[in-house]
Amino acid sequence: MTVTADDGFLSIKTQDSATGTVYTYSSQASPDQQEGSWDINLPFVNKRKHRQGETIWLRGLYWGYVTDTQSDYGLTHGWECGLMDFVGYQWWTSMKTSFSVGMGLHWTQMRVGKGMALTRDLDRTLRLTQAQADWTDCKGQINMYSVVIPVTFTQRLSHSFGFSLSAIANLNYYTTAKTEYQIGNLKYTEKYKGLEQRILTADFMATVGWSNAFGIFAKFSPCQPFRSGYGPRFKRWSFGISLAF
Repeated sequence: MTVTADDGFLSIKTQDSATGTVYTYSSQASPDQQEGSWDINLPFVNKRKHRQGETIWLRGLYWGYVTDTQSDYGLTHGWECGLMDFVGYQWWTSMKTSFSVGMGLHWTQMRVGKGMALTRDLDRTLRLTQAQADWTDCKGQINMYSVVIPVTFTQRLSHSFGFSLSAIANLNYYTTAKTEYQIGNLKYTEKYKGLEQRILTADFMATVGWSNAFGIFAKFSPCQPFRSGYGPRFKRWSFGISLAF
């Protein structure tokens, strides 16, 4: 058998030793084929290569219910919402496995139970106290705003269904609180800004669902939100829904 390759042409010649018949096969490579390469297609083998990396935008919108696990008496529950990746970058190590890092936004609100009030001292310490006797319909809340930096591992179990695990660094840039109450027929609102929140805290989040559509998440926030001695102490669990995680 003789094999000849020249300028995109491939020629194979073989001769039957018994009959002397010469068989010839020739082929010309298409322009998009690499010169000198052989492309062998085998059944049941997926030849697609995984994506090495890509920029991600506006991914991981979530909303959930928050409950405290270790708090000062008086805090009840709250709500949170956020966007995990306003912008980020994702590395694929296989067709179904990836790691990503991004930057997003987050808001959490914790509410105060009935009969309790939030007050602030001159040194900007936020305190959770019993409401005064003549205060009626008293309620309060704490609002926390953060820039989040999530590092996420994502594993698809099928074409789109899978799960993700995230470690999140929170850059807490703004925290406010307020108390609302009524005395007689008059309603009052006291607002507090410039509180002593911790600048850096961490969360841990797990999400399961359809990665390009809908999922559910659970998140644990083990860090105290205020500097020691400057506000109520509480840790949080949250549960909710996530879109395009």
